[in-house]
Amino acid sequence: MMRASLLVLLGLACIGSVDAQSTLDSTLVAELAEIHEGDQGGRFEWRRIRASYDGPVPDSVRVAFWTVQNQIDAENLVRVDSIIAARGWPGRSLAGEDGARTAFLVVQHAPLETQEQYLPLLEAAVSSGEAEPWQLAMLTDRVLVRRGLPQRYGTQYRIDPETGAEVYEPMEDPEGLEARRAAIGLPPEPDHN
Repeated sequence: MMRASLLVLLGLACIGSVDAQSTLDSTLVAELAEIHEGDQGGRFEWRRIRASYDGPVPDSVRVAFWTVQNQIDAENLVRVDSIIAARGWPGRSLAGEDGARTAFLVVQHAPLETQEQYLPLLEAAVSSGEAEPWQLAMLTDRVLVRRGLPQRYGTQYRIDPETGAEVYEPMEDPEGLEARRAAIGLPPEPDHN
């Protein structure tokens, strides 16, 4: 009797697991994988370009690269806007882990107005387990910094053109940083002064 009950429970668990996976949209996953390549492929190339120069990248190279990448970003944003308009925020149960991360990345690289528009959707996705807390922290900080306000979670920095060092943007309540990071599930960070 116990063995039969165990088999029934195991069977139900397998059915539940198939049902949870059945919401994954393979067409959407493939589209977001293509979008990801355009978003991240160029940025990896930019890192390679930066590393190939001893010192700052010449303005002509920088401008030429970012003109192309900004166009790719704009095209990717049109596609992600369309996905969100039709389906809502593409969380992990619909778009998979990689697809959900891609939606975040495209919005992270979007104009401020778009970031502000989608921040509440990302916040809801994190609350429901459909997106990662670090994504919310990064987008929140990006929006704050772009508004000229101090960041909250210590995720935003710029590269000093003279030294190549990471220089963190101003921080809201630096003494409370670790508590805020812990509350959202982020690990401690090094000193950002």
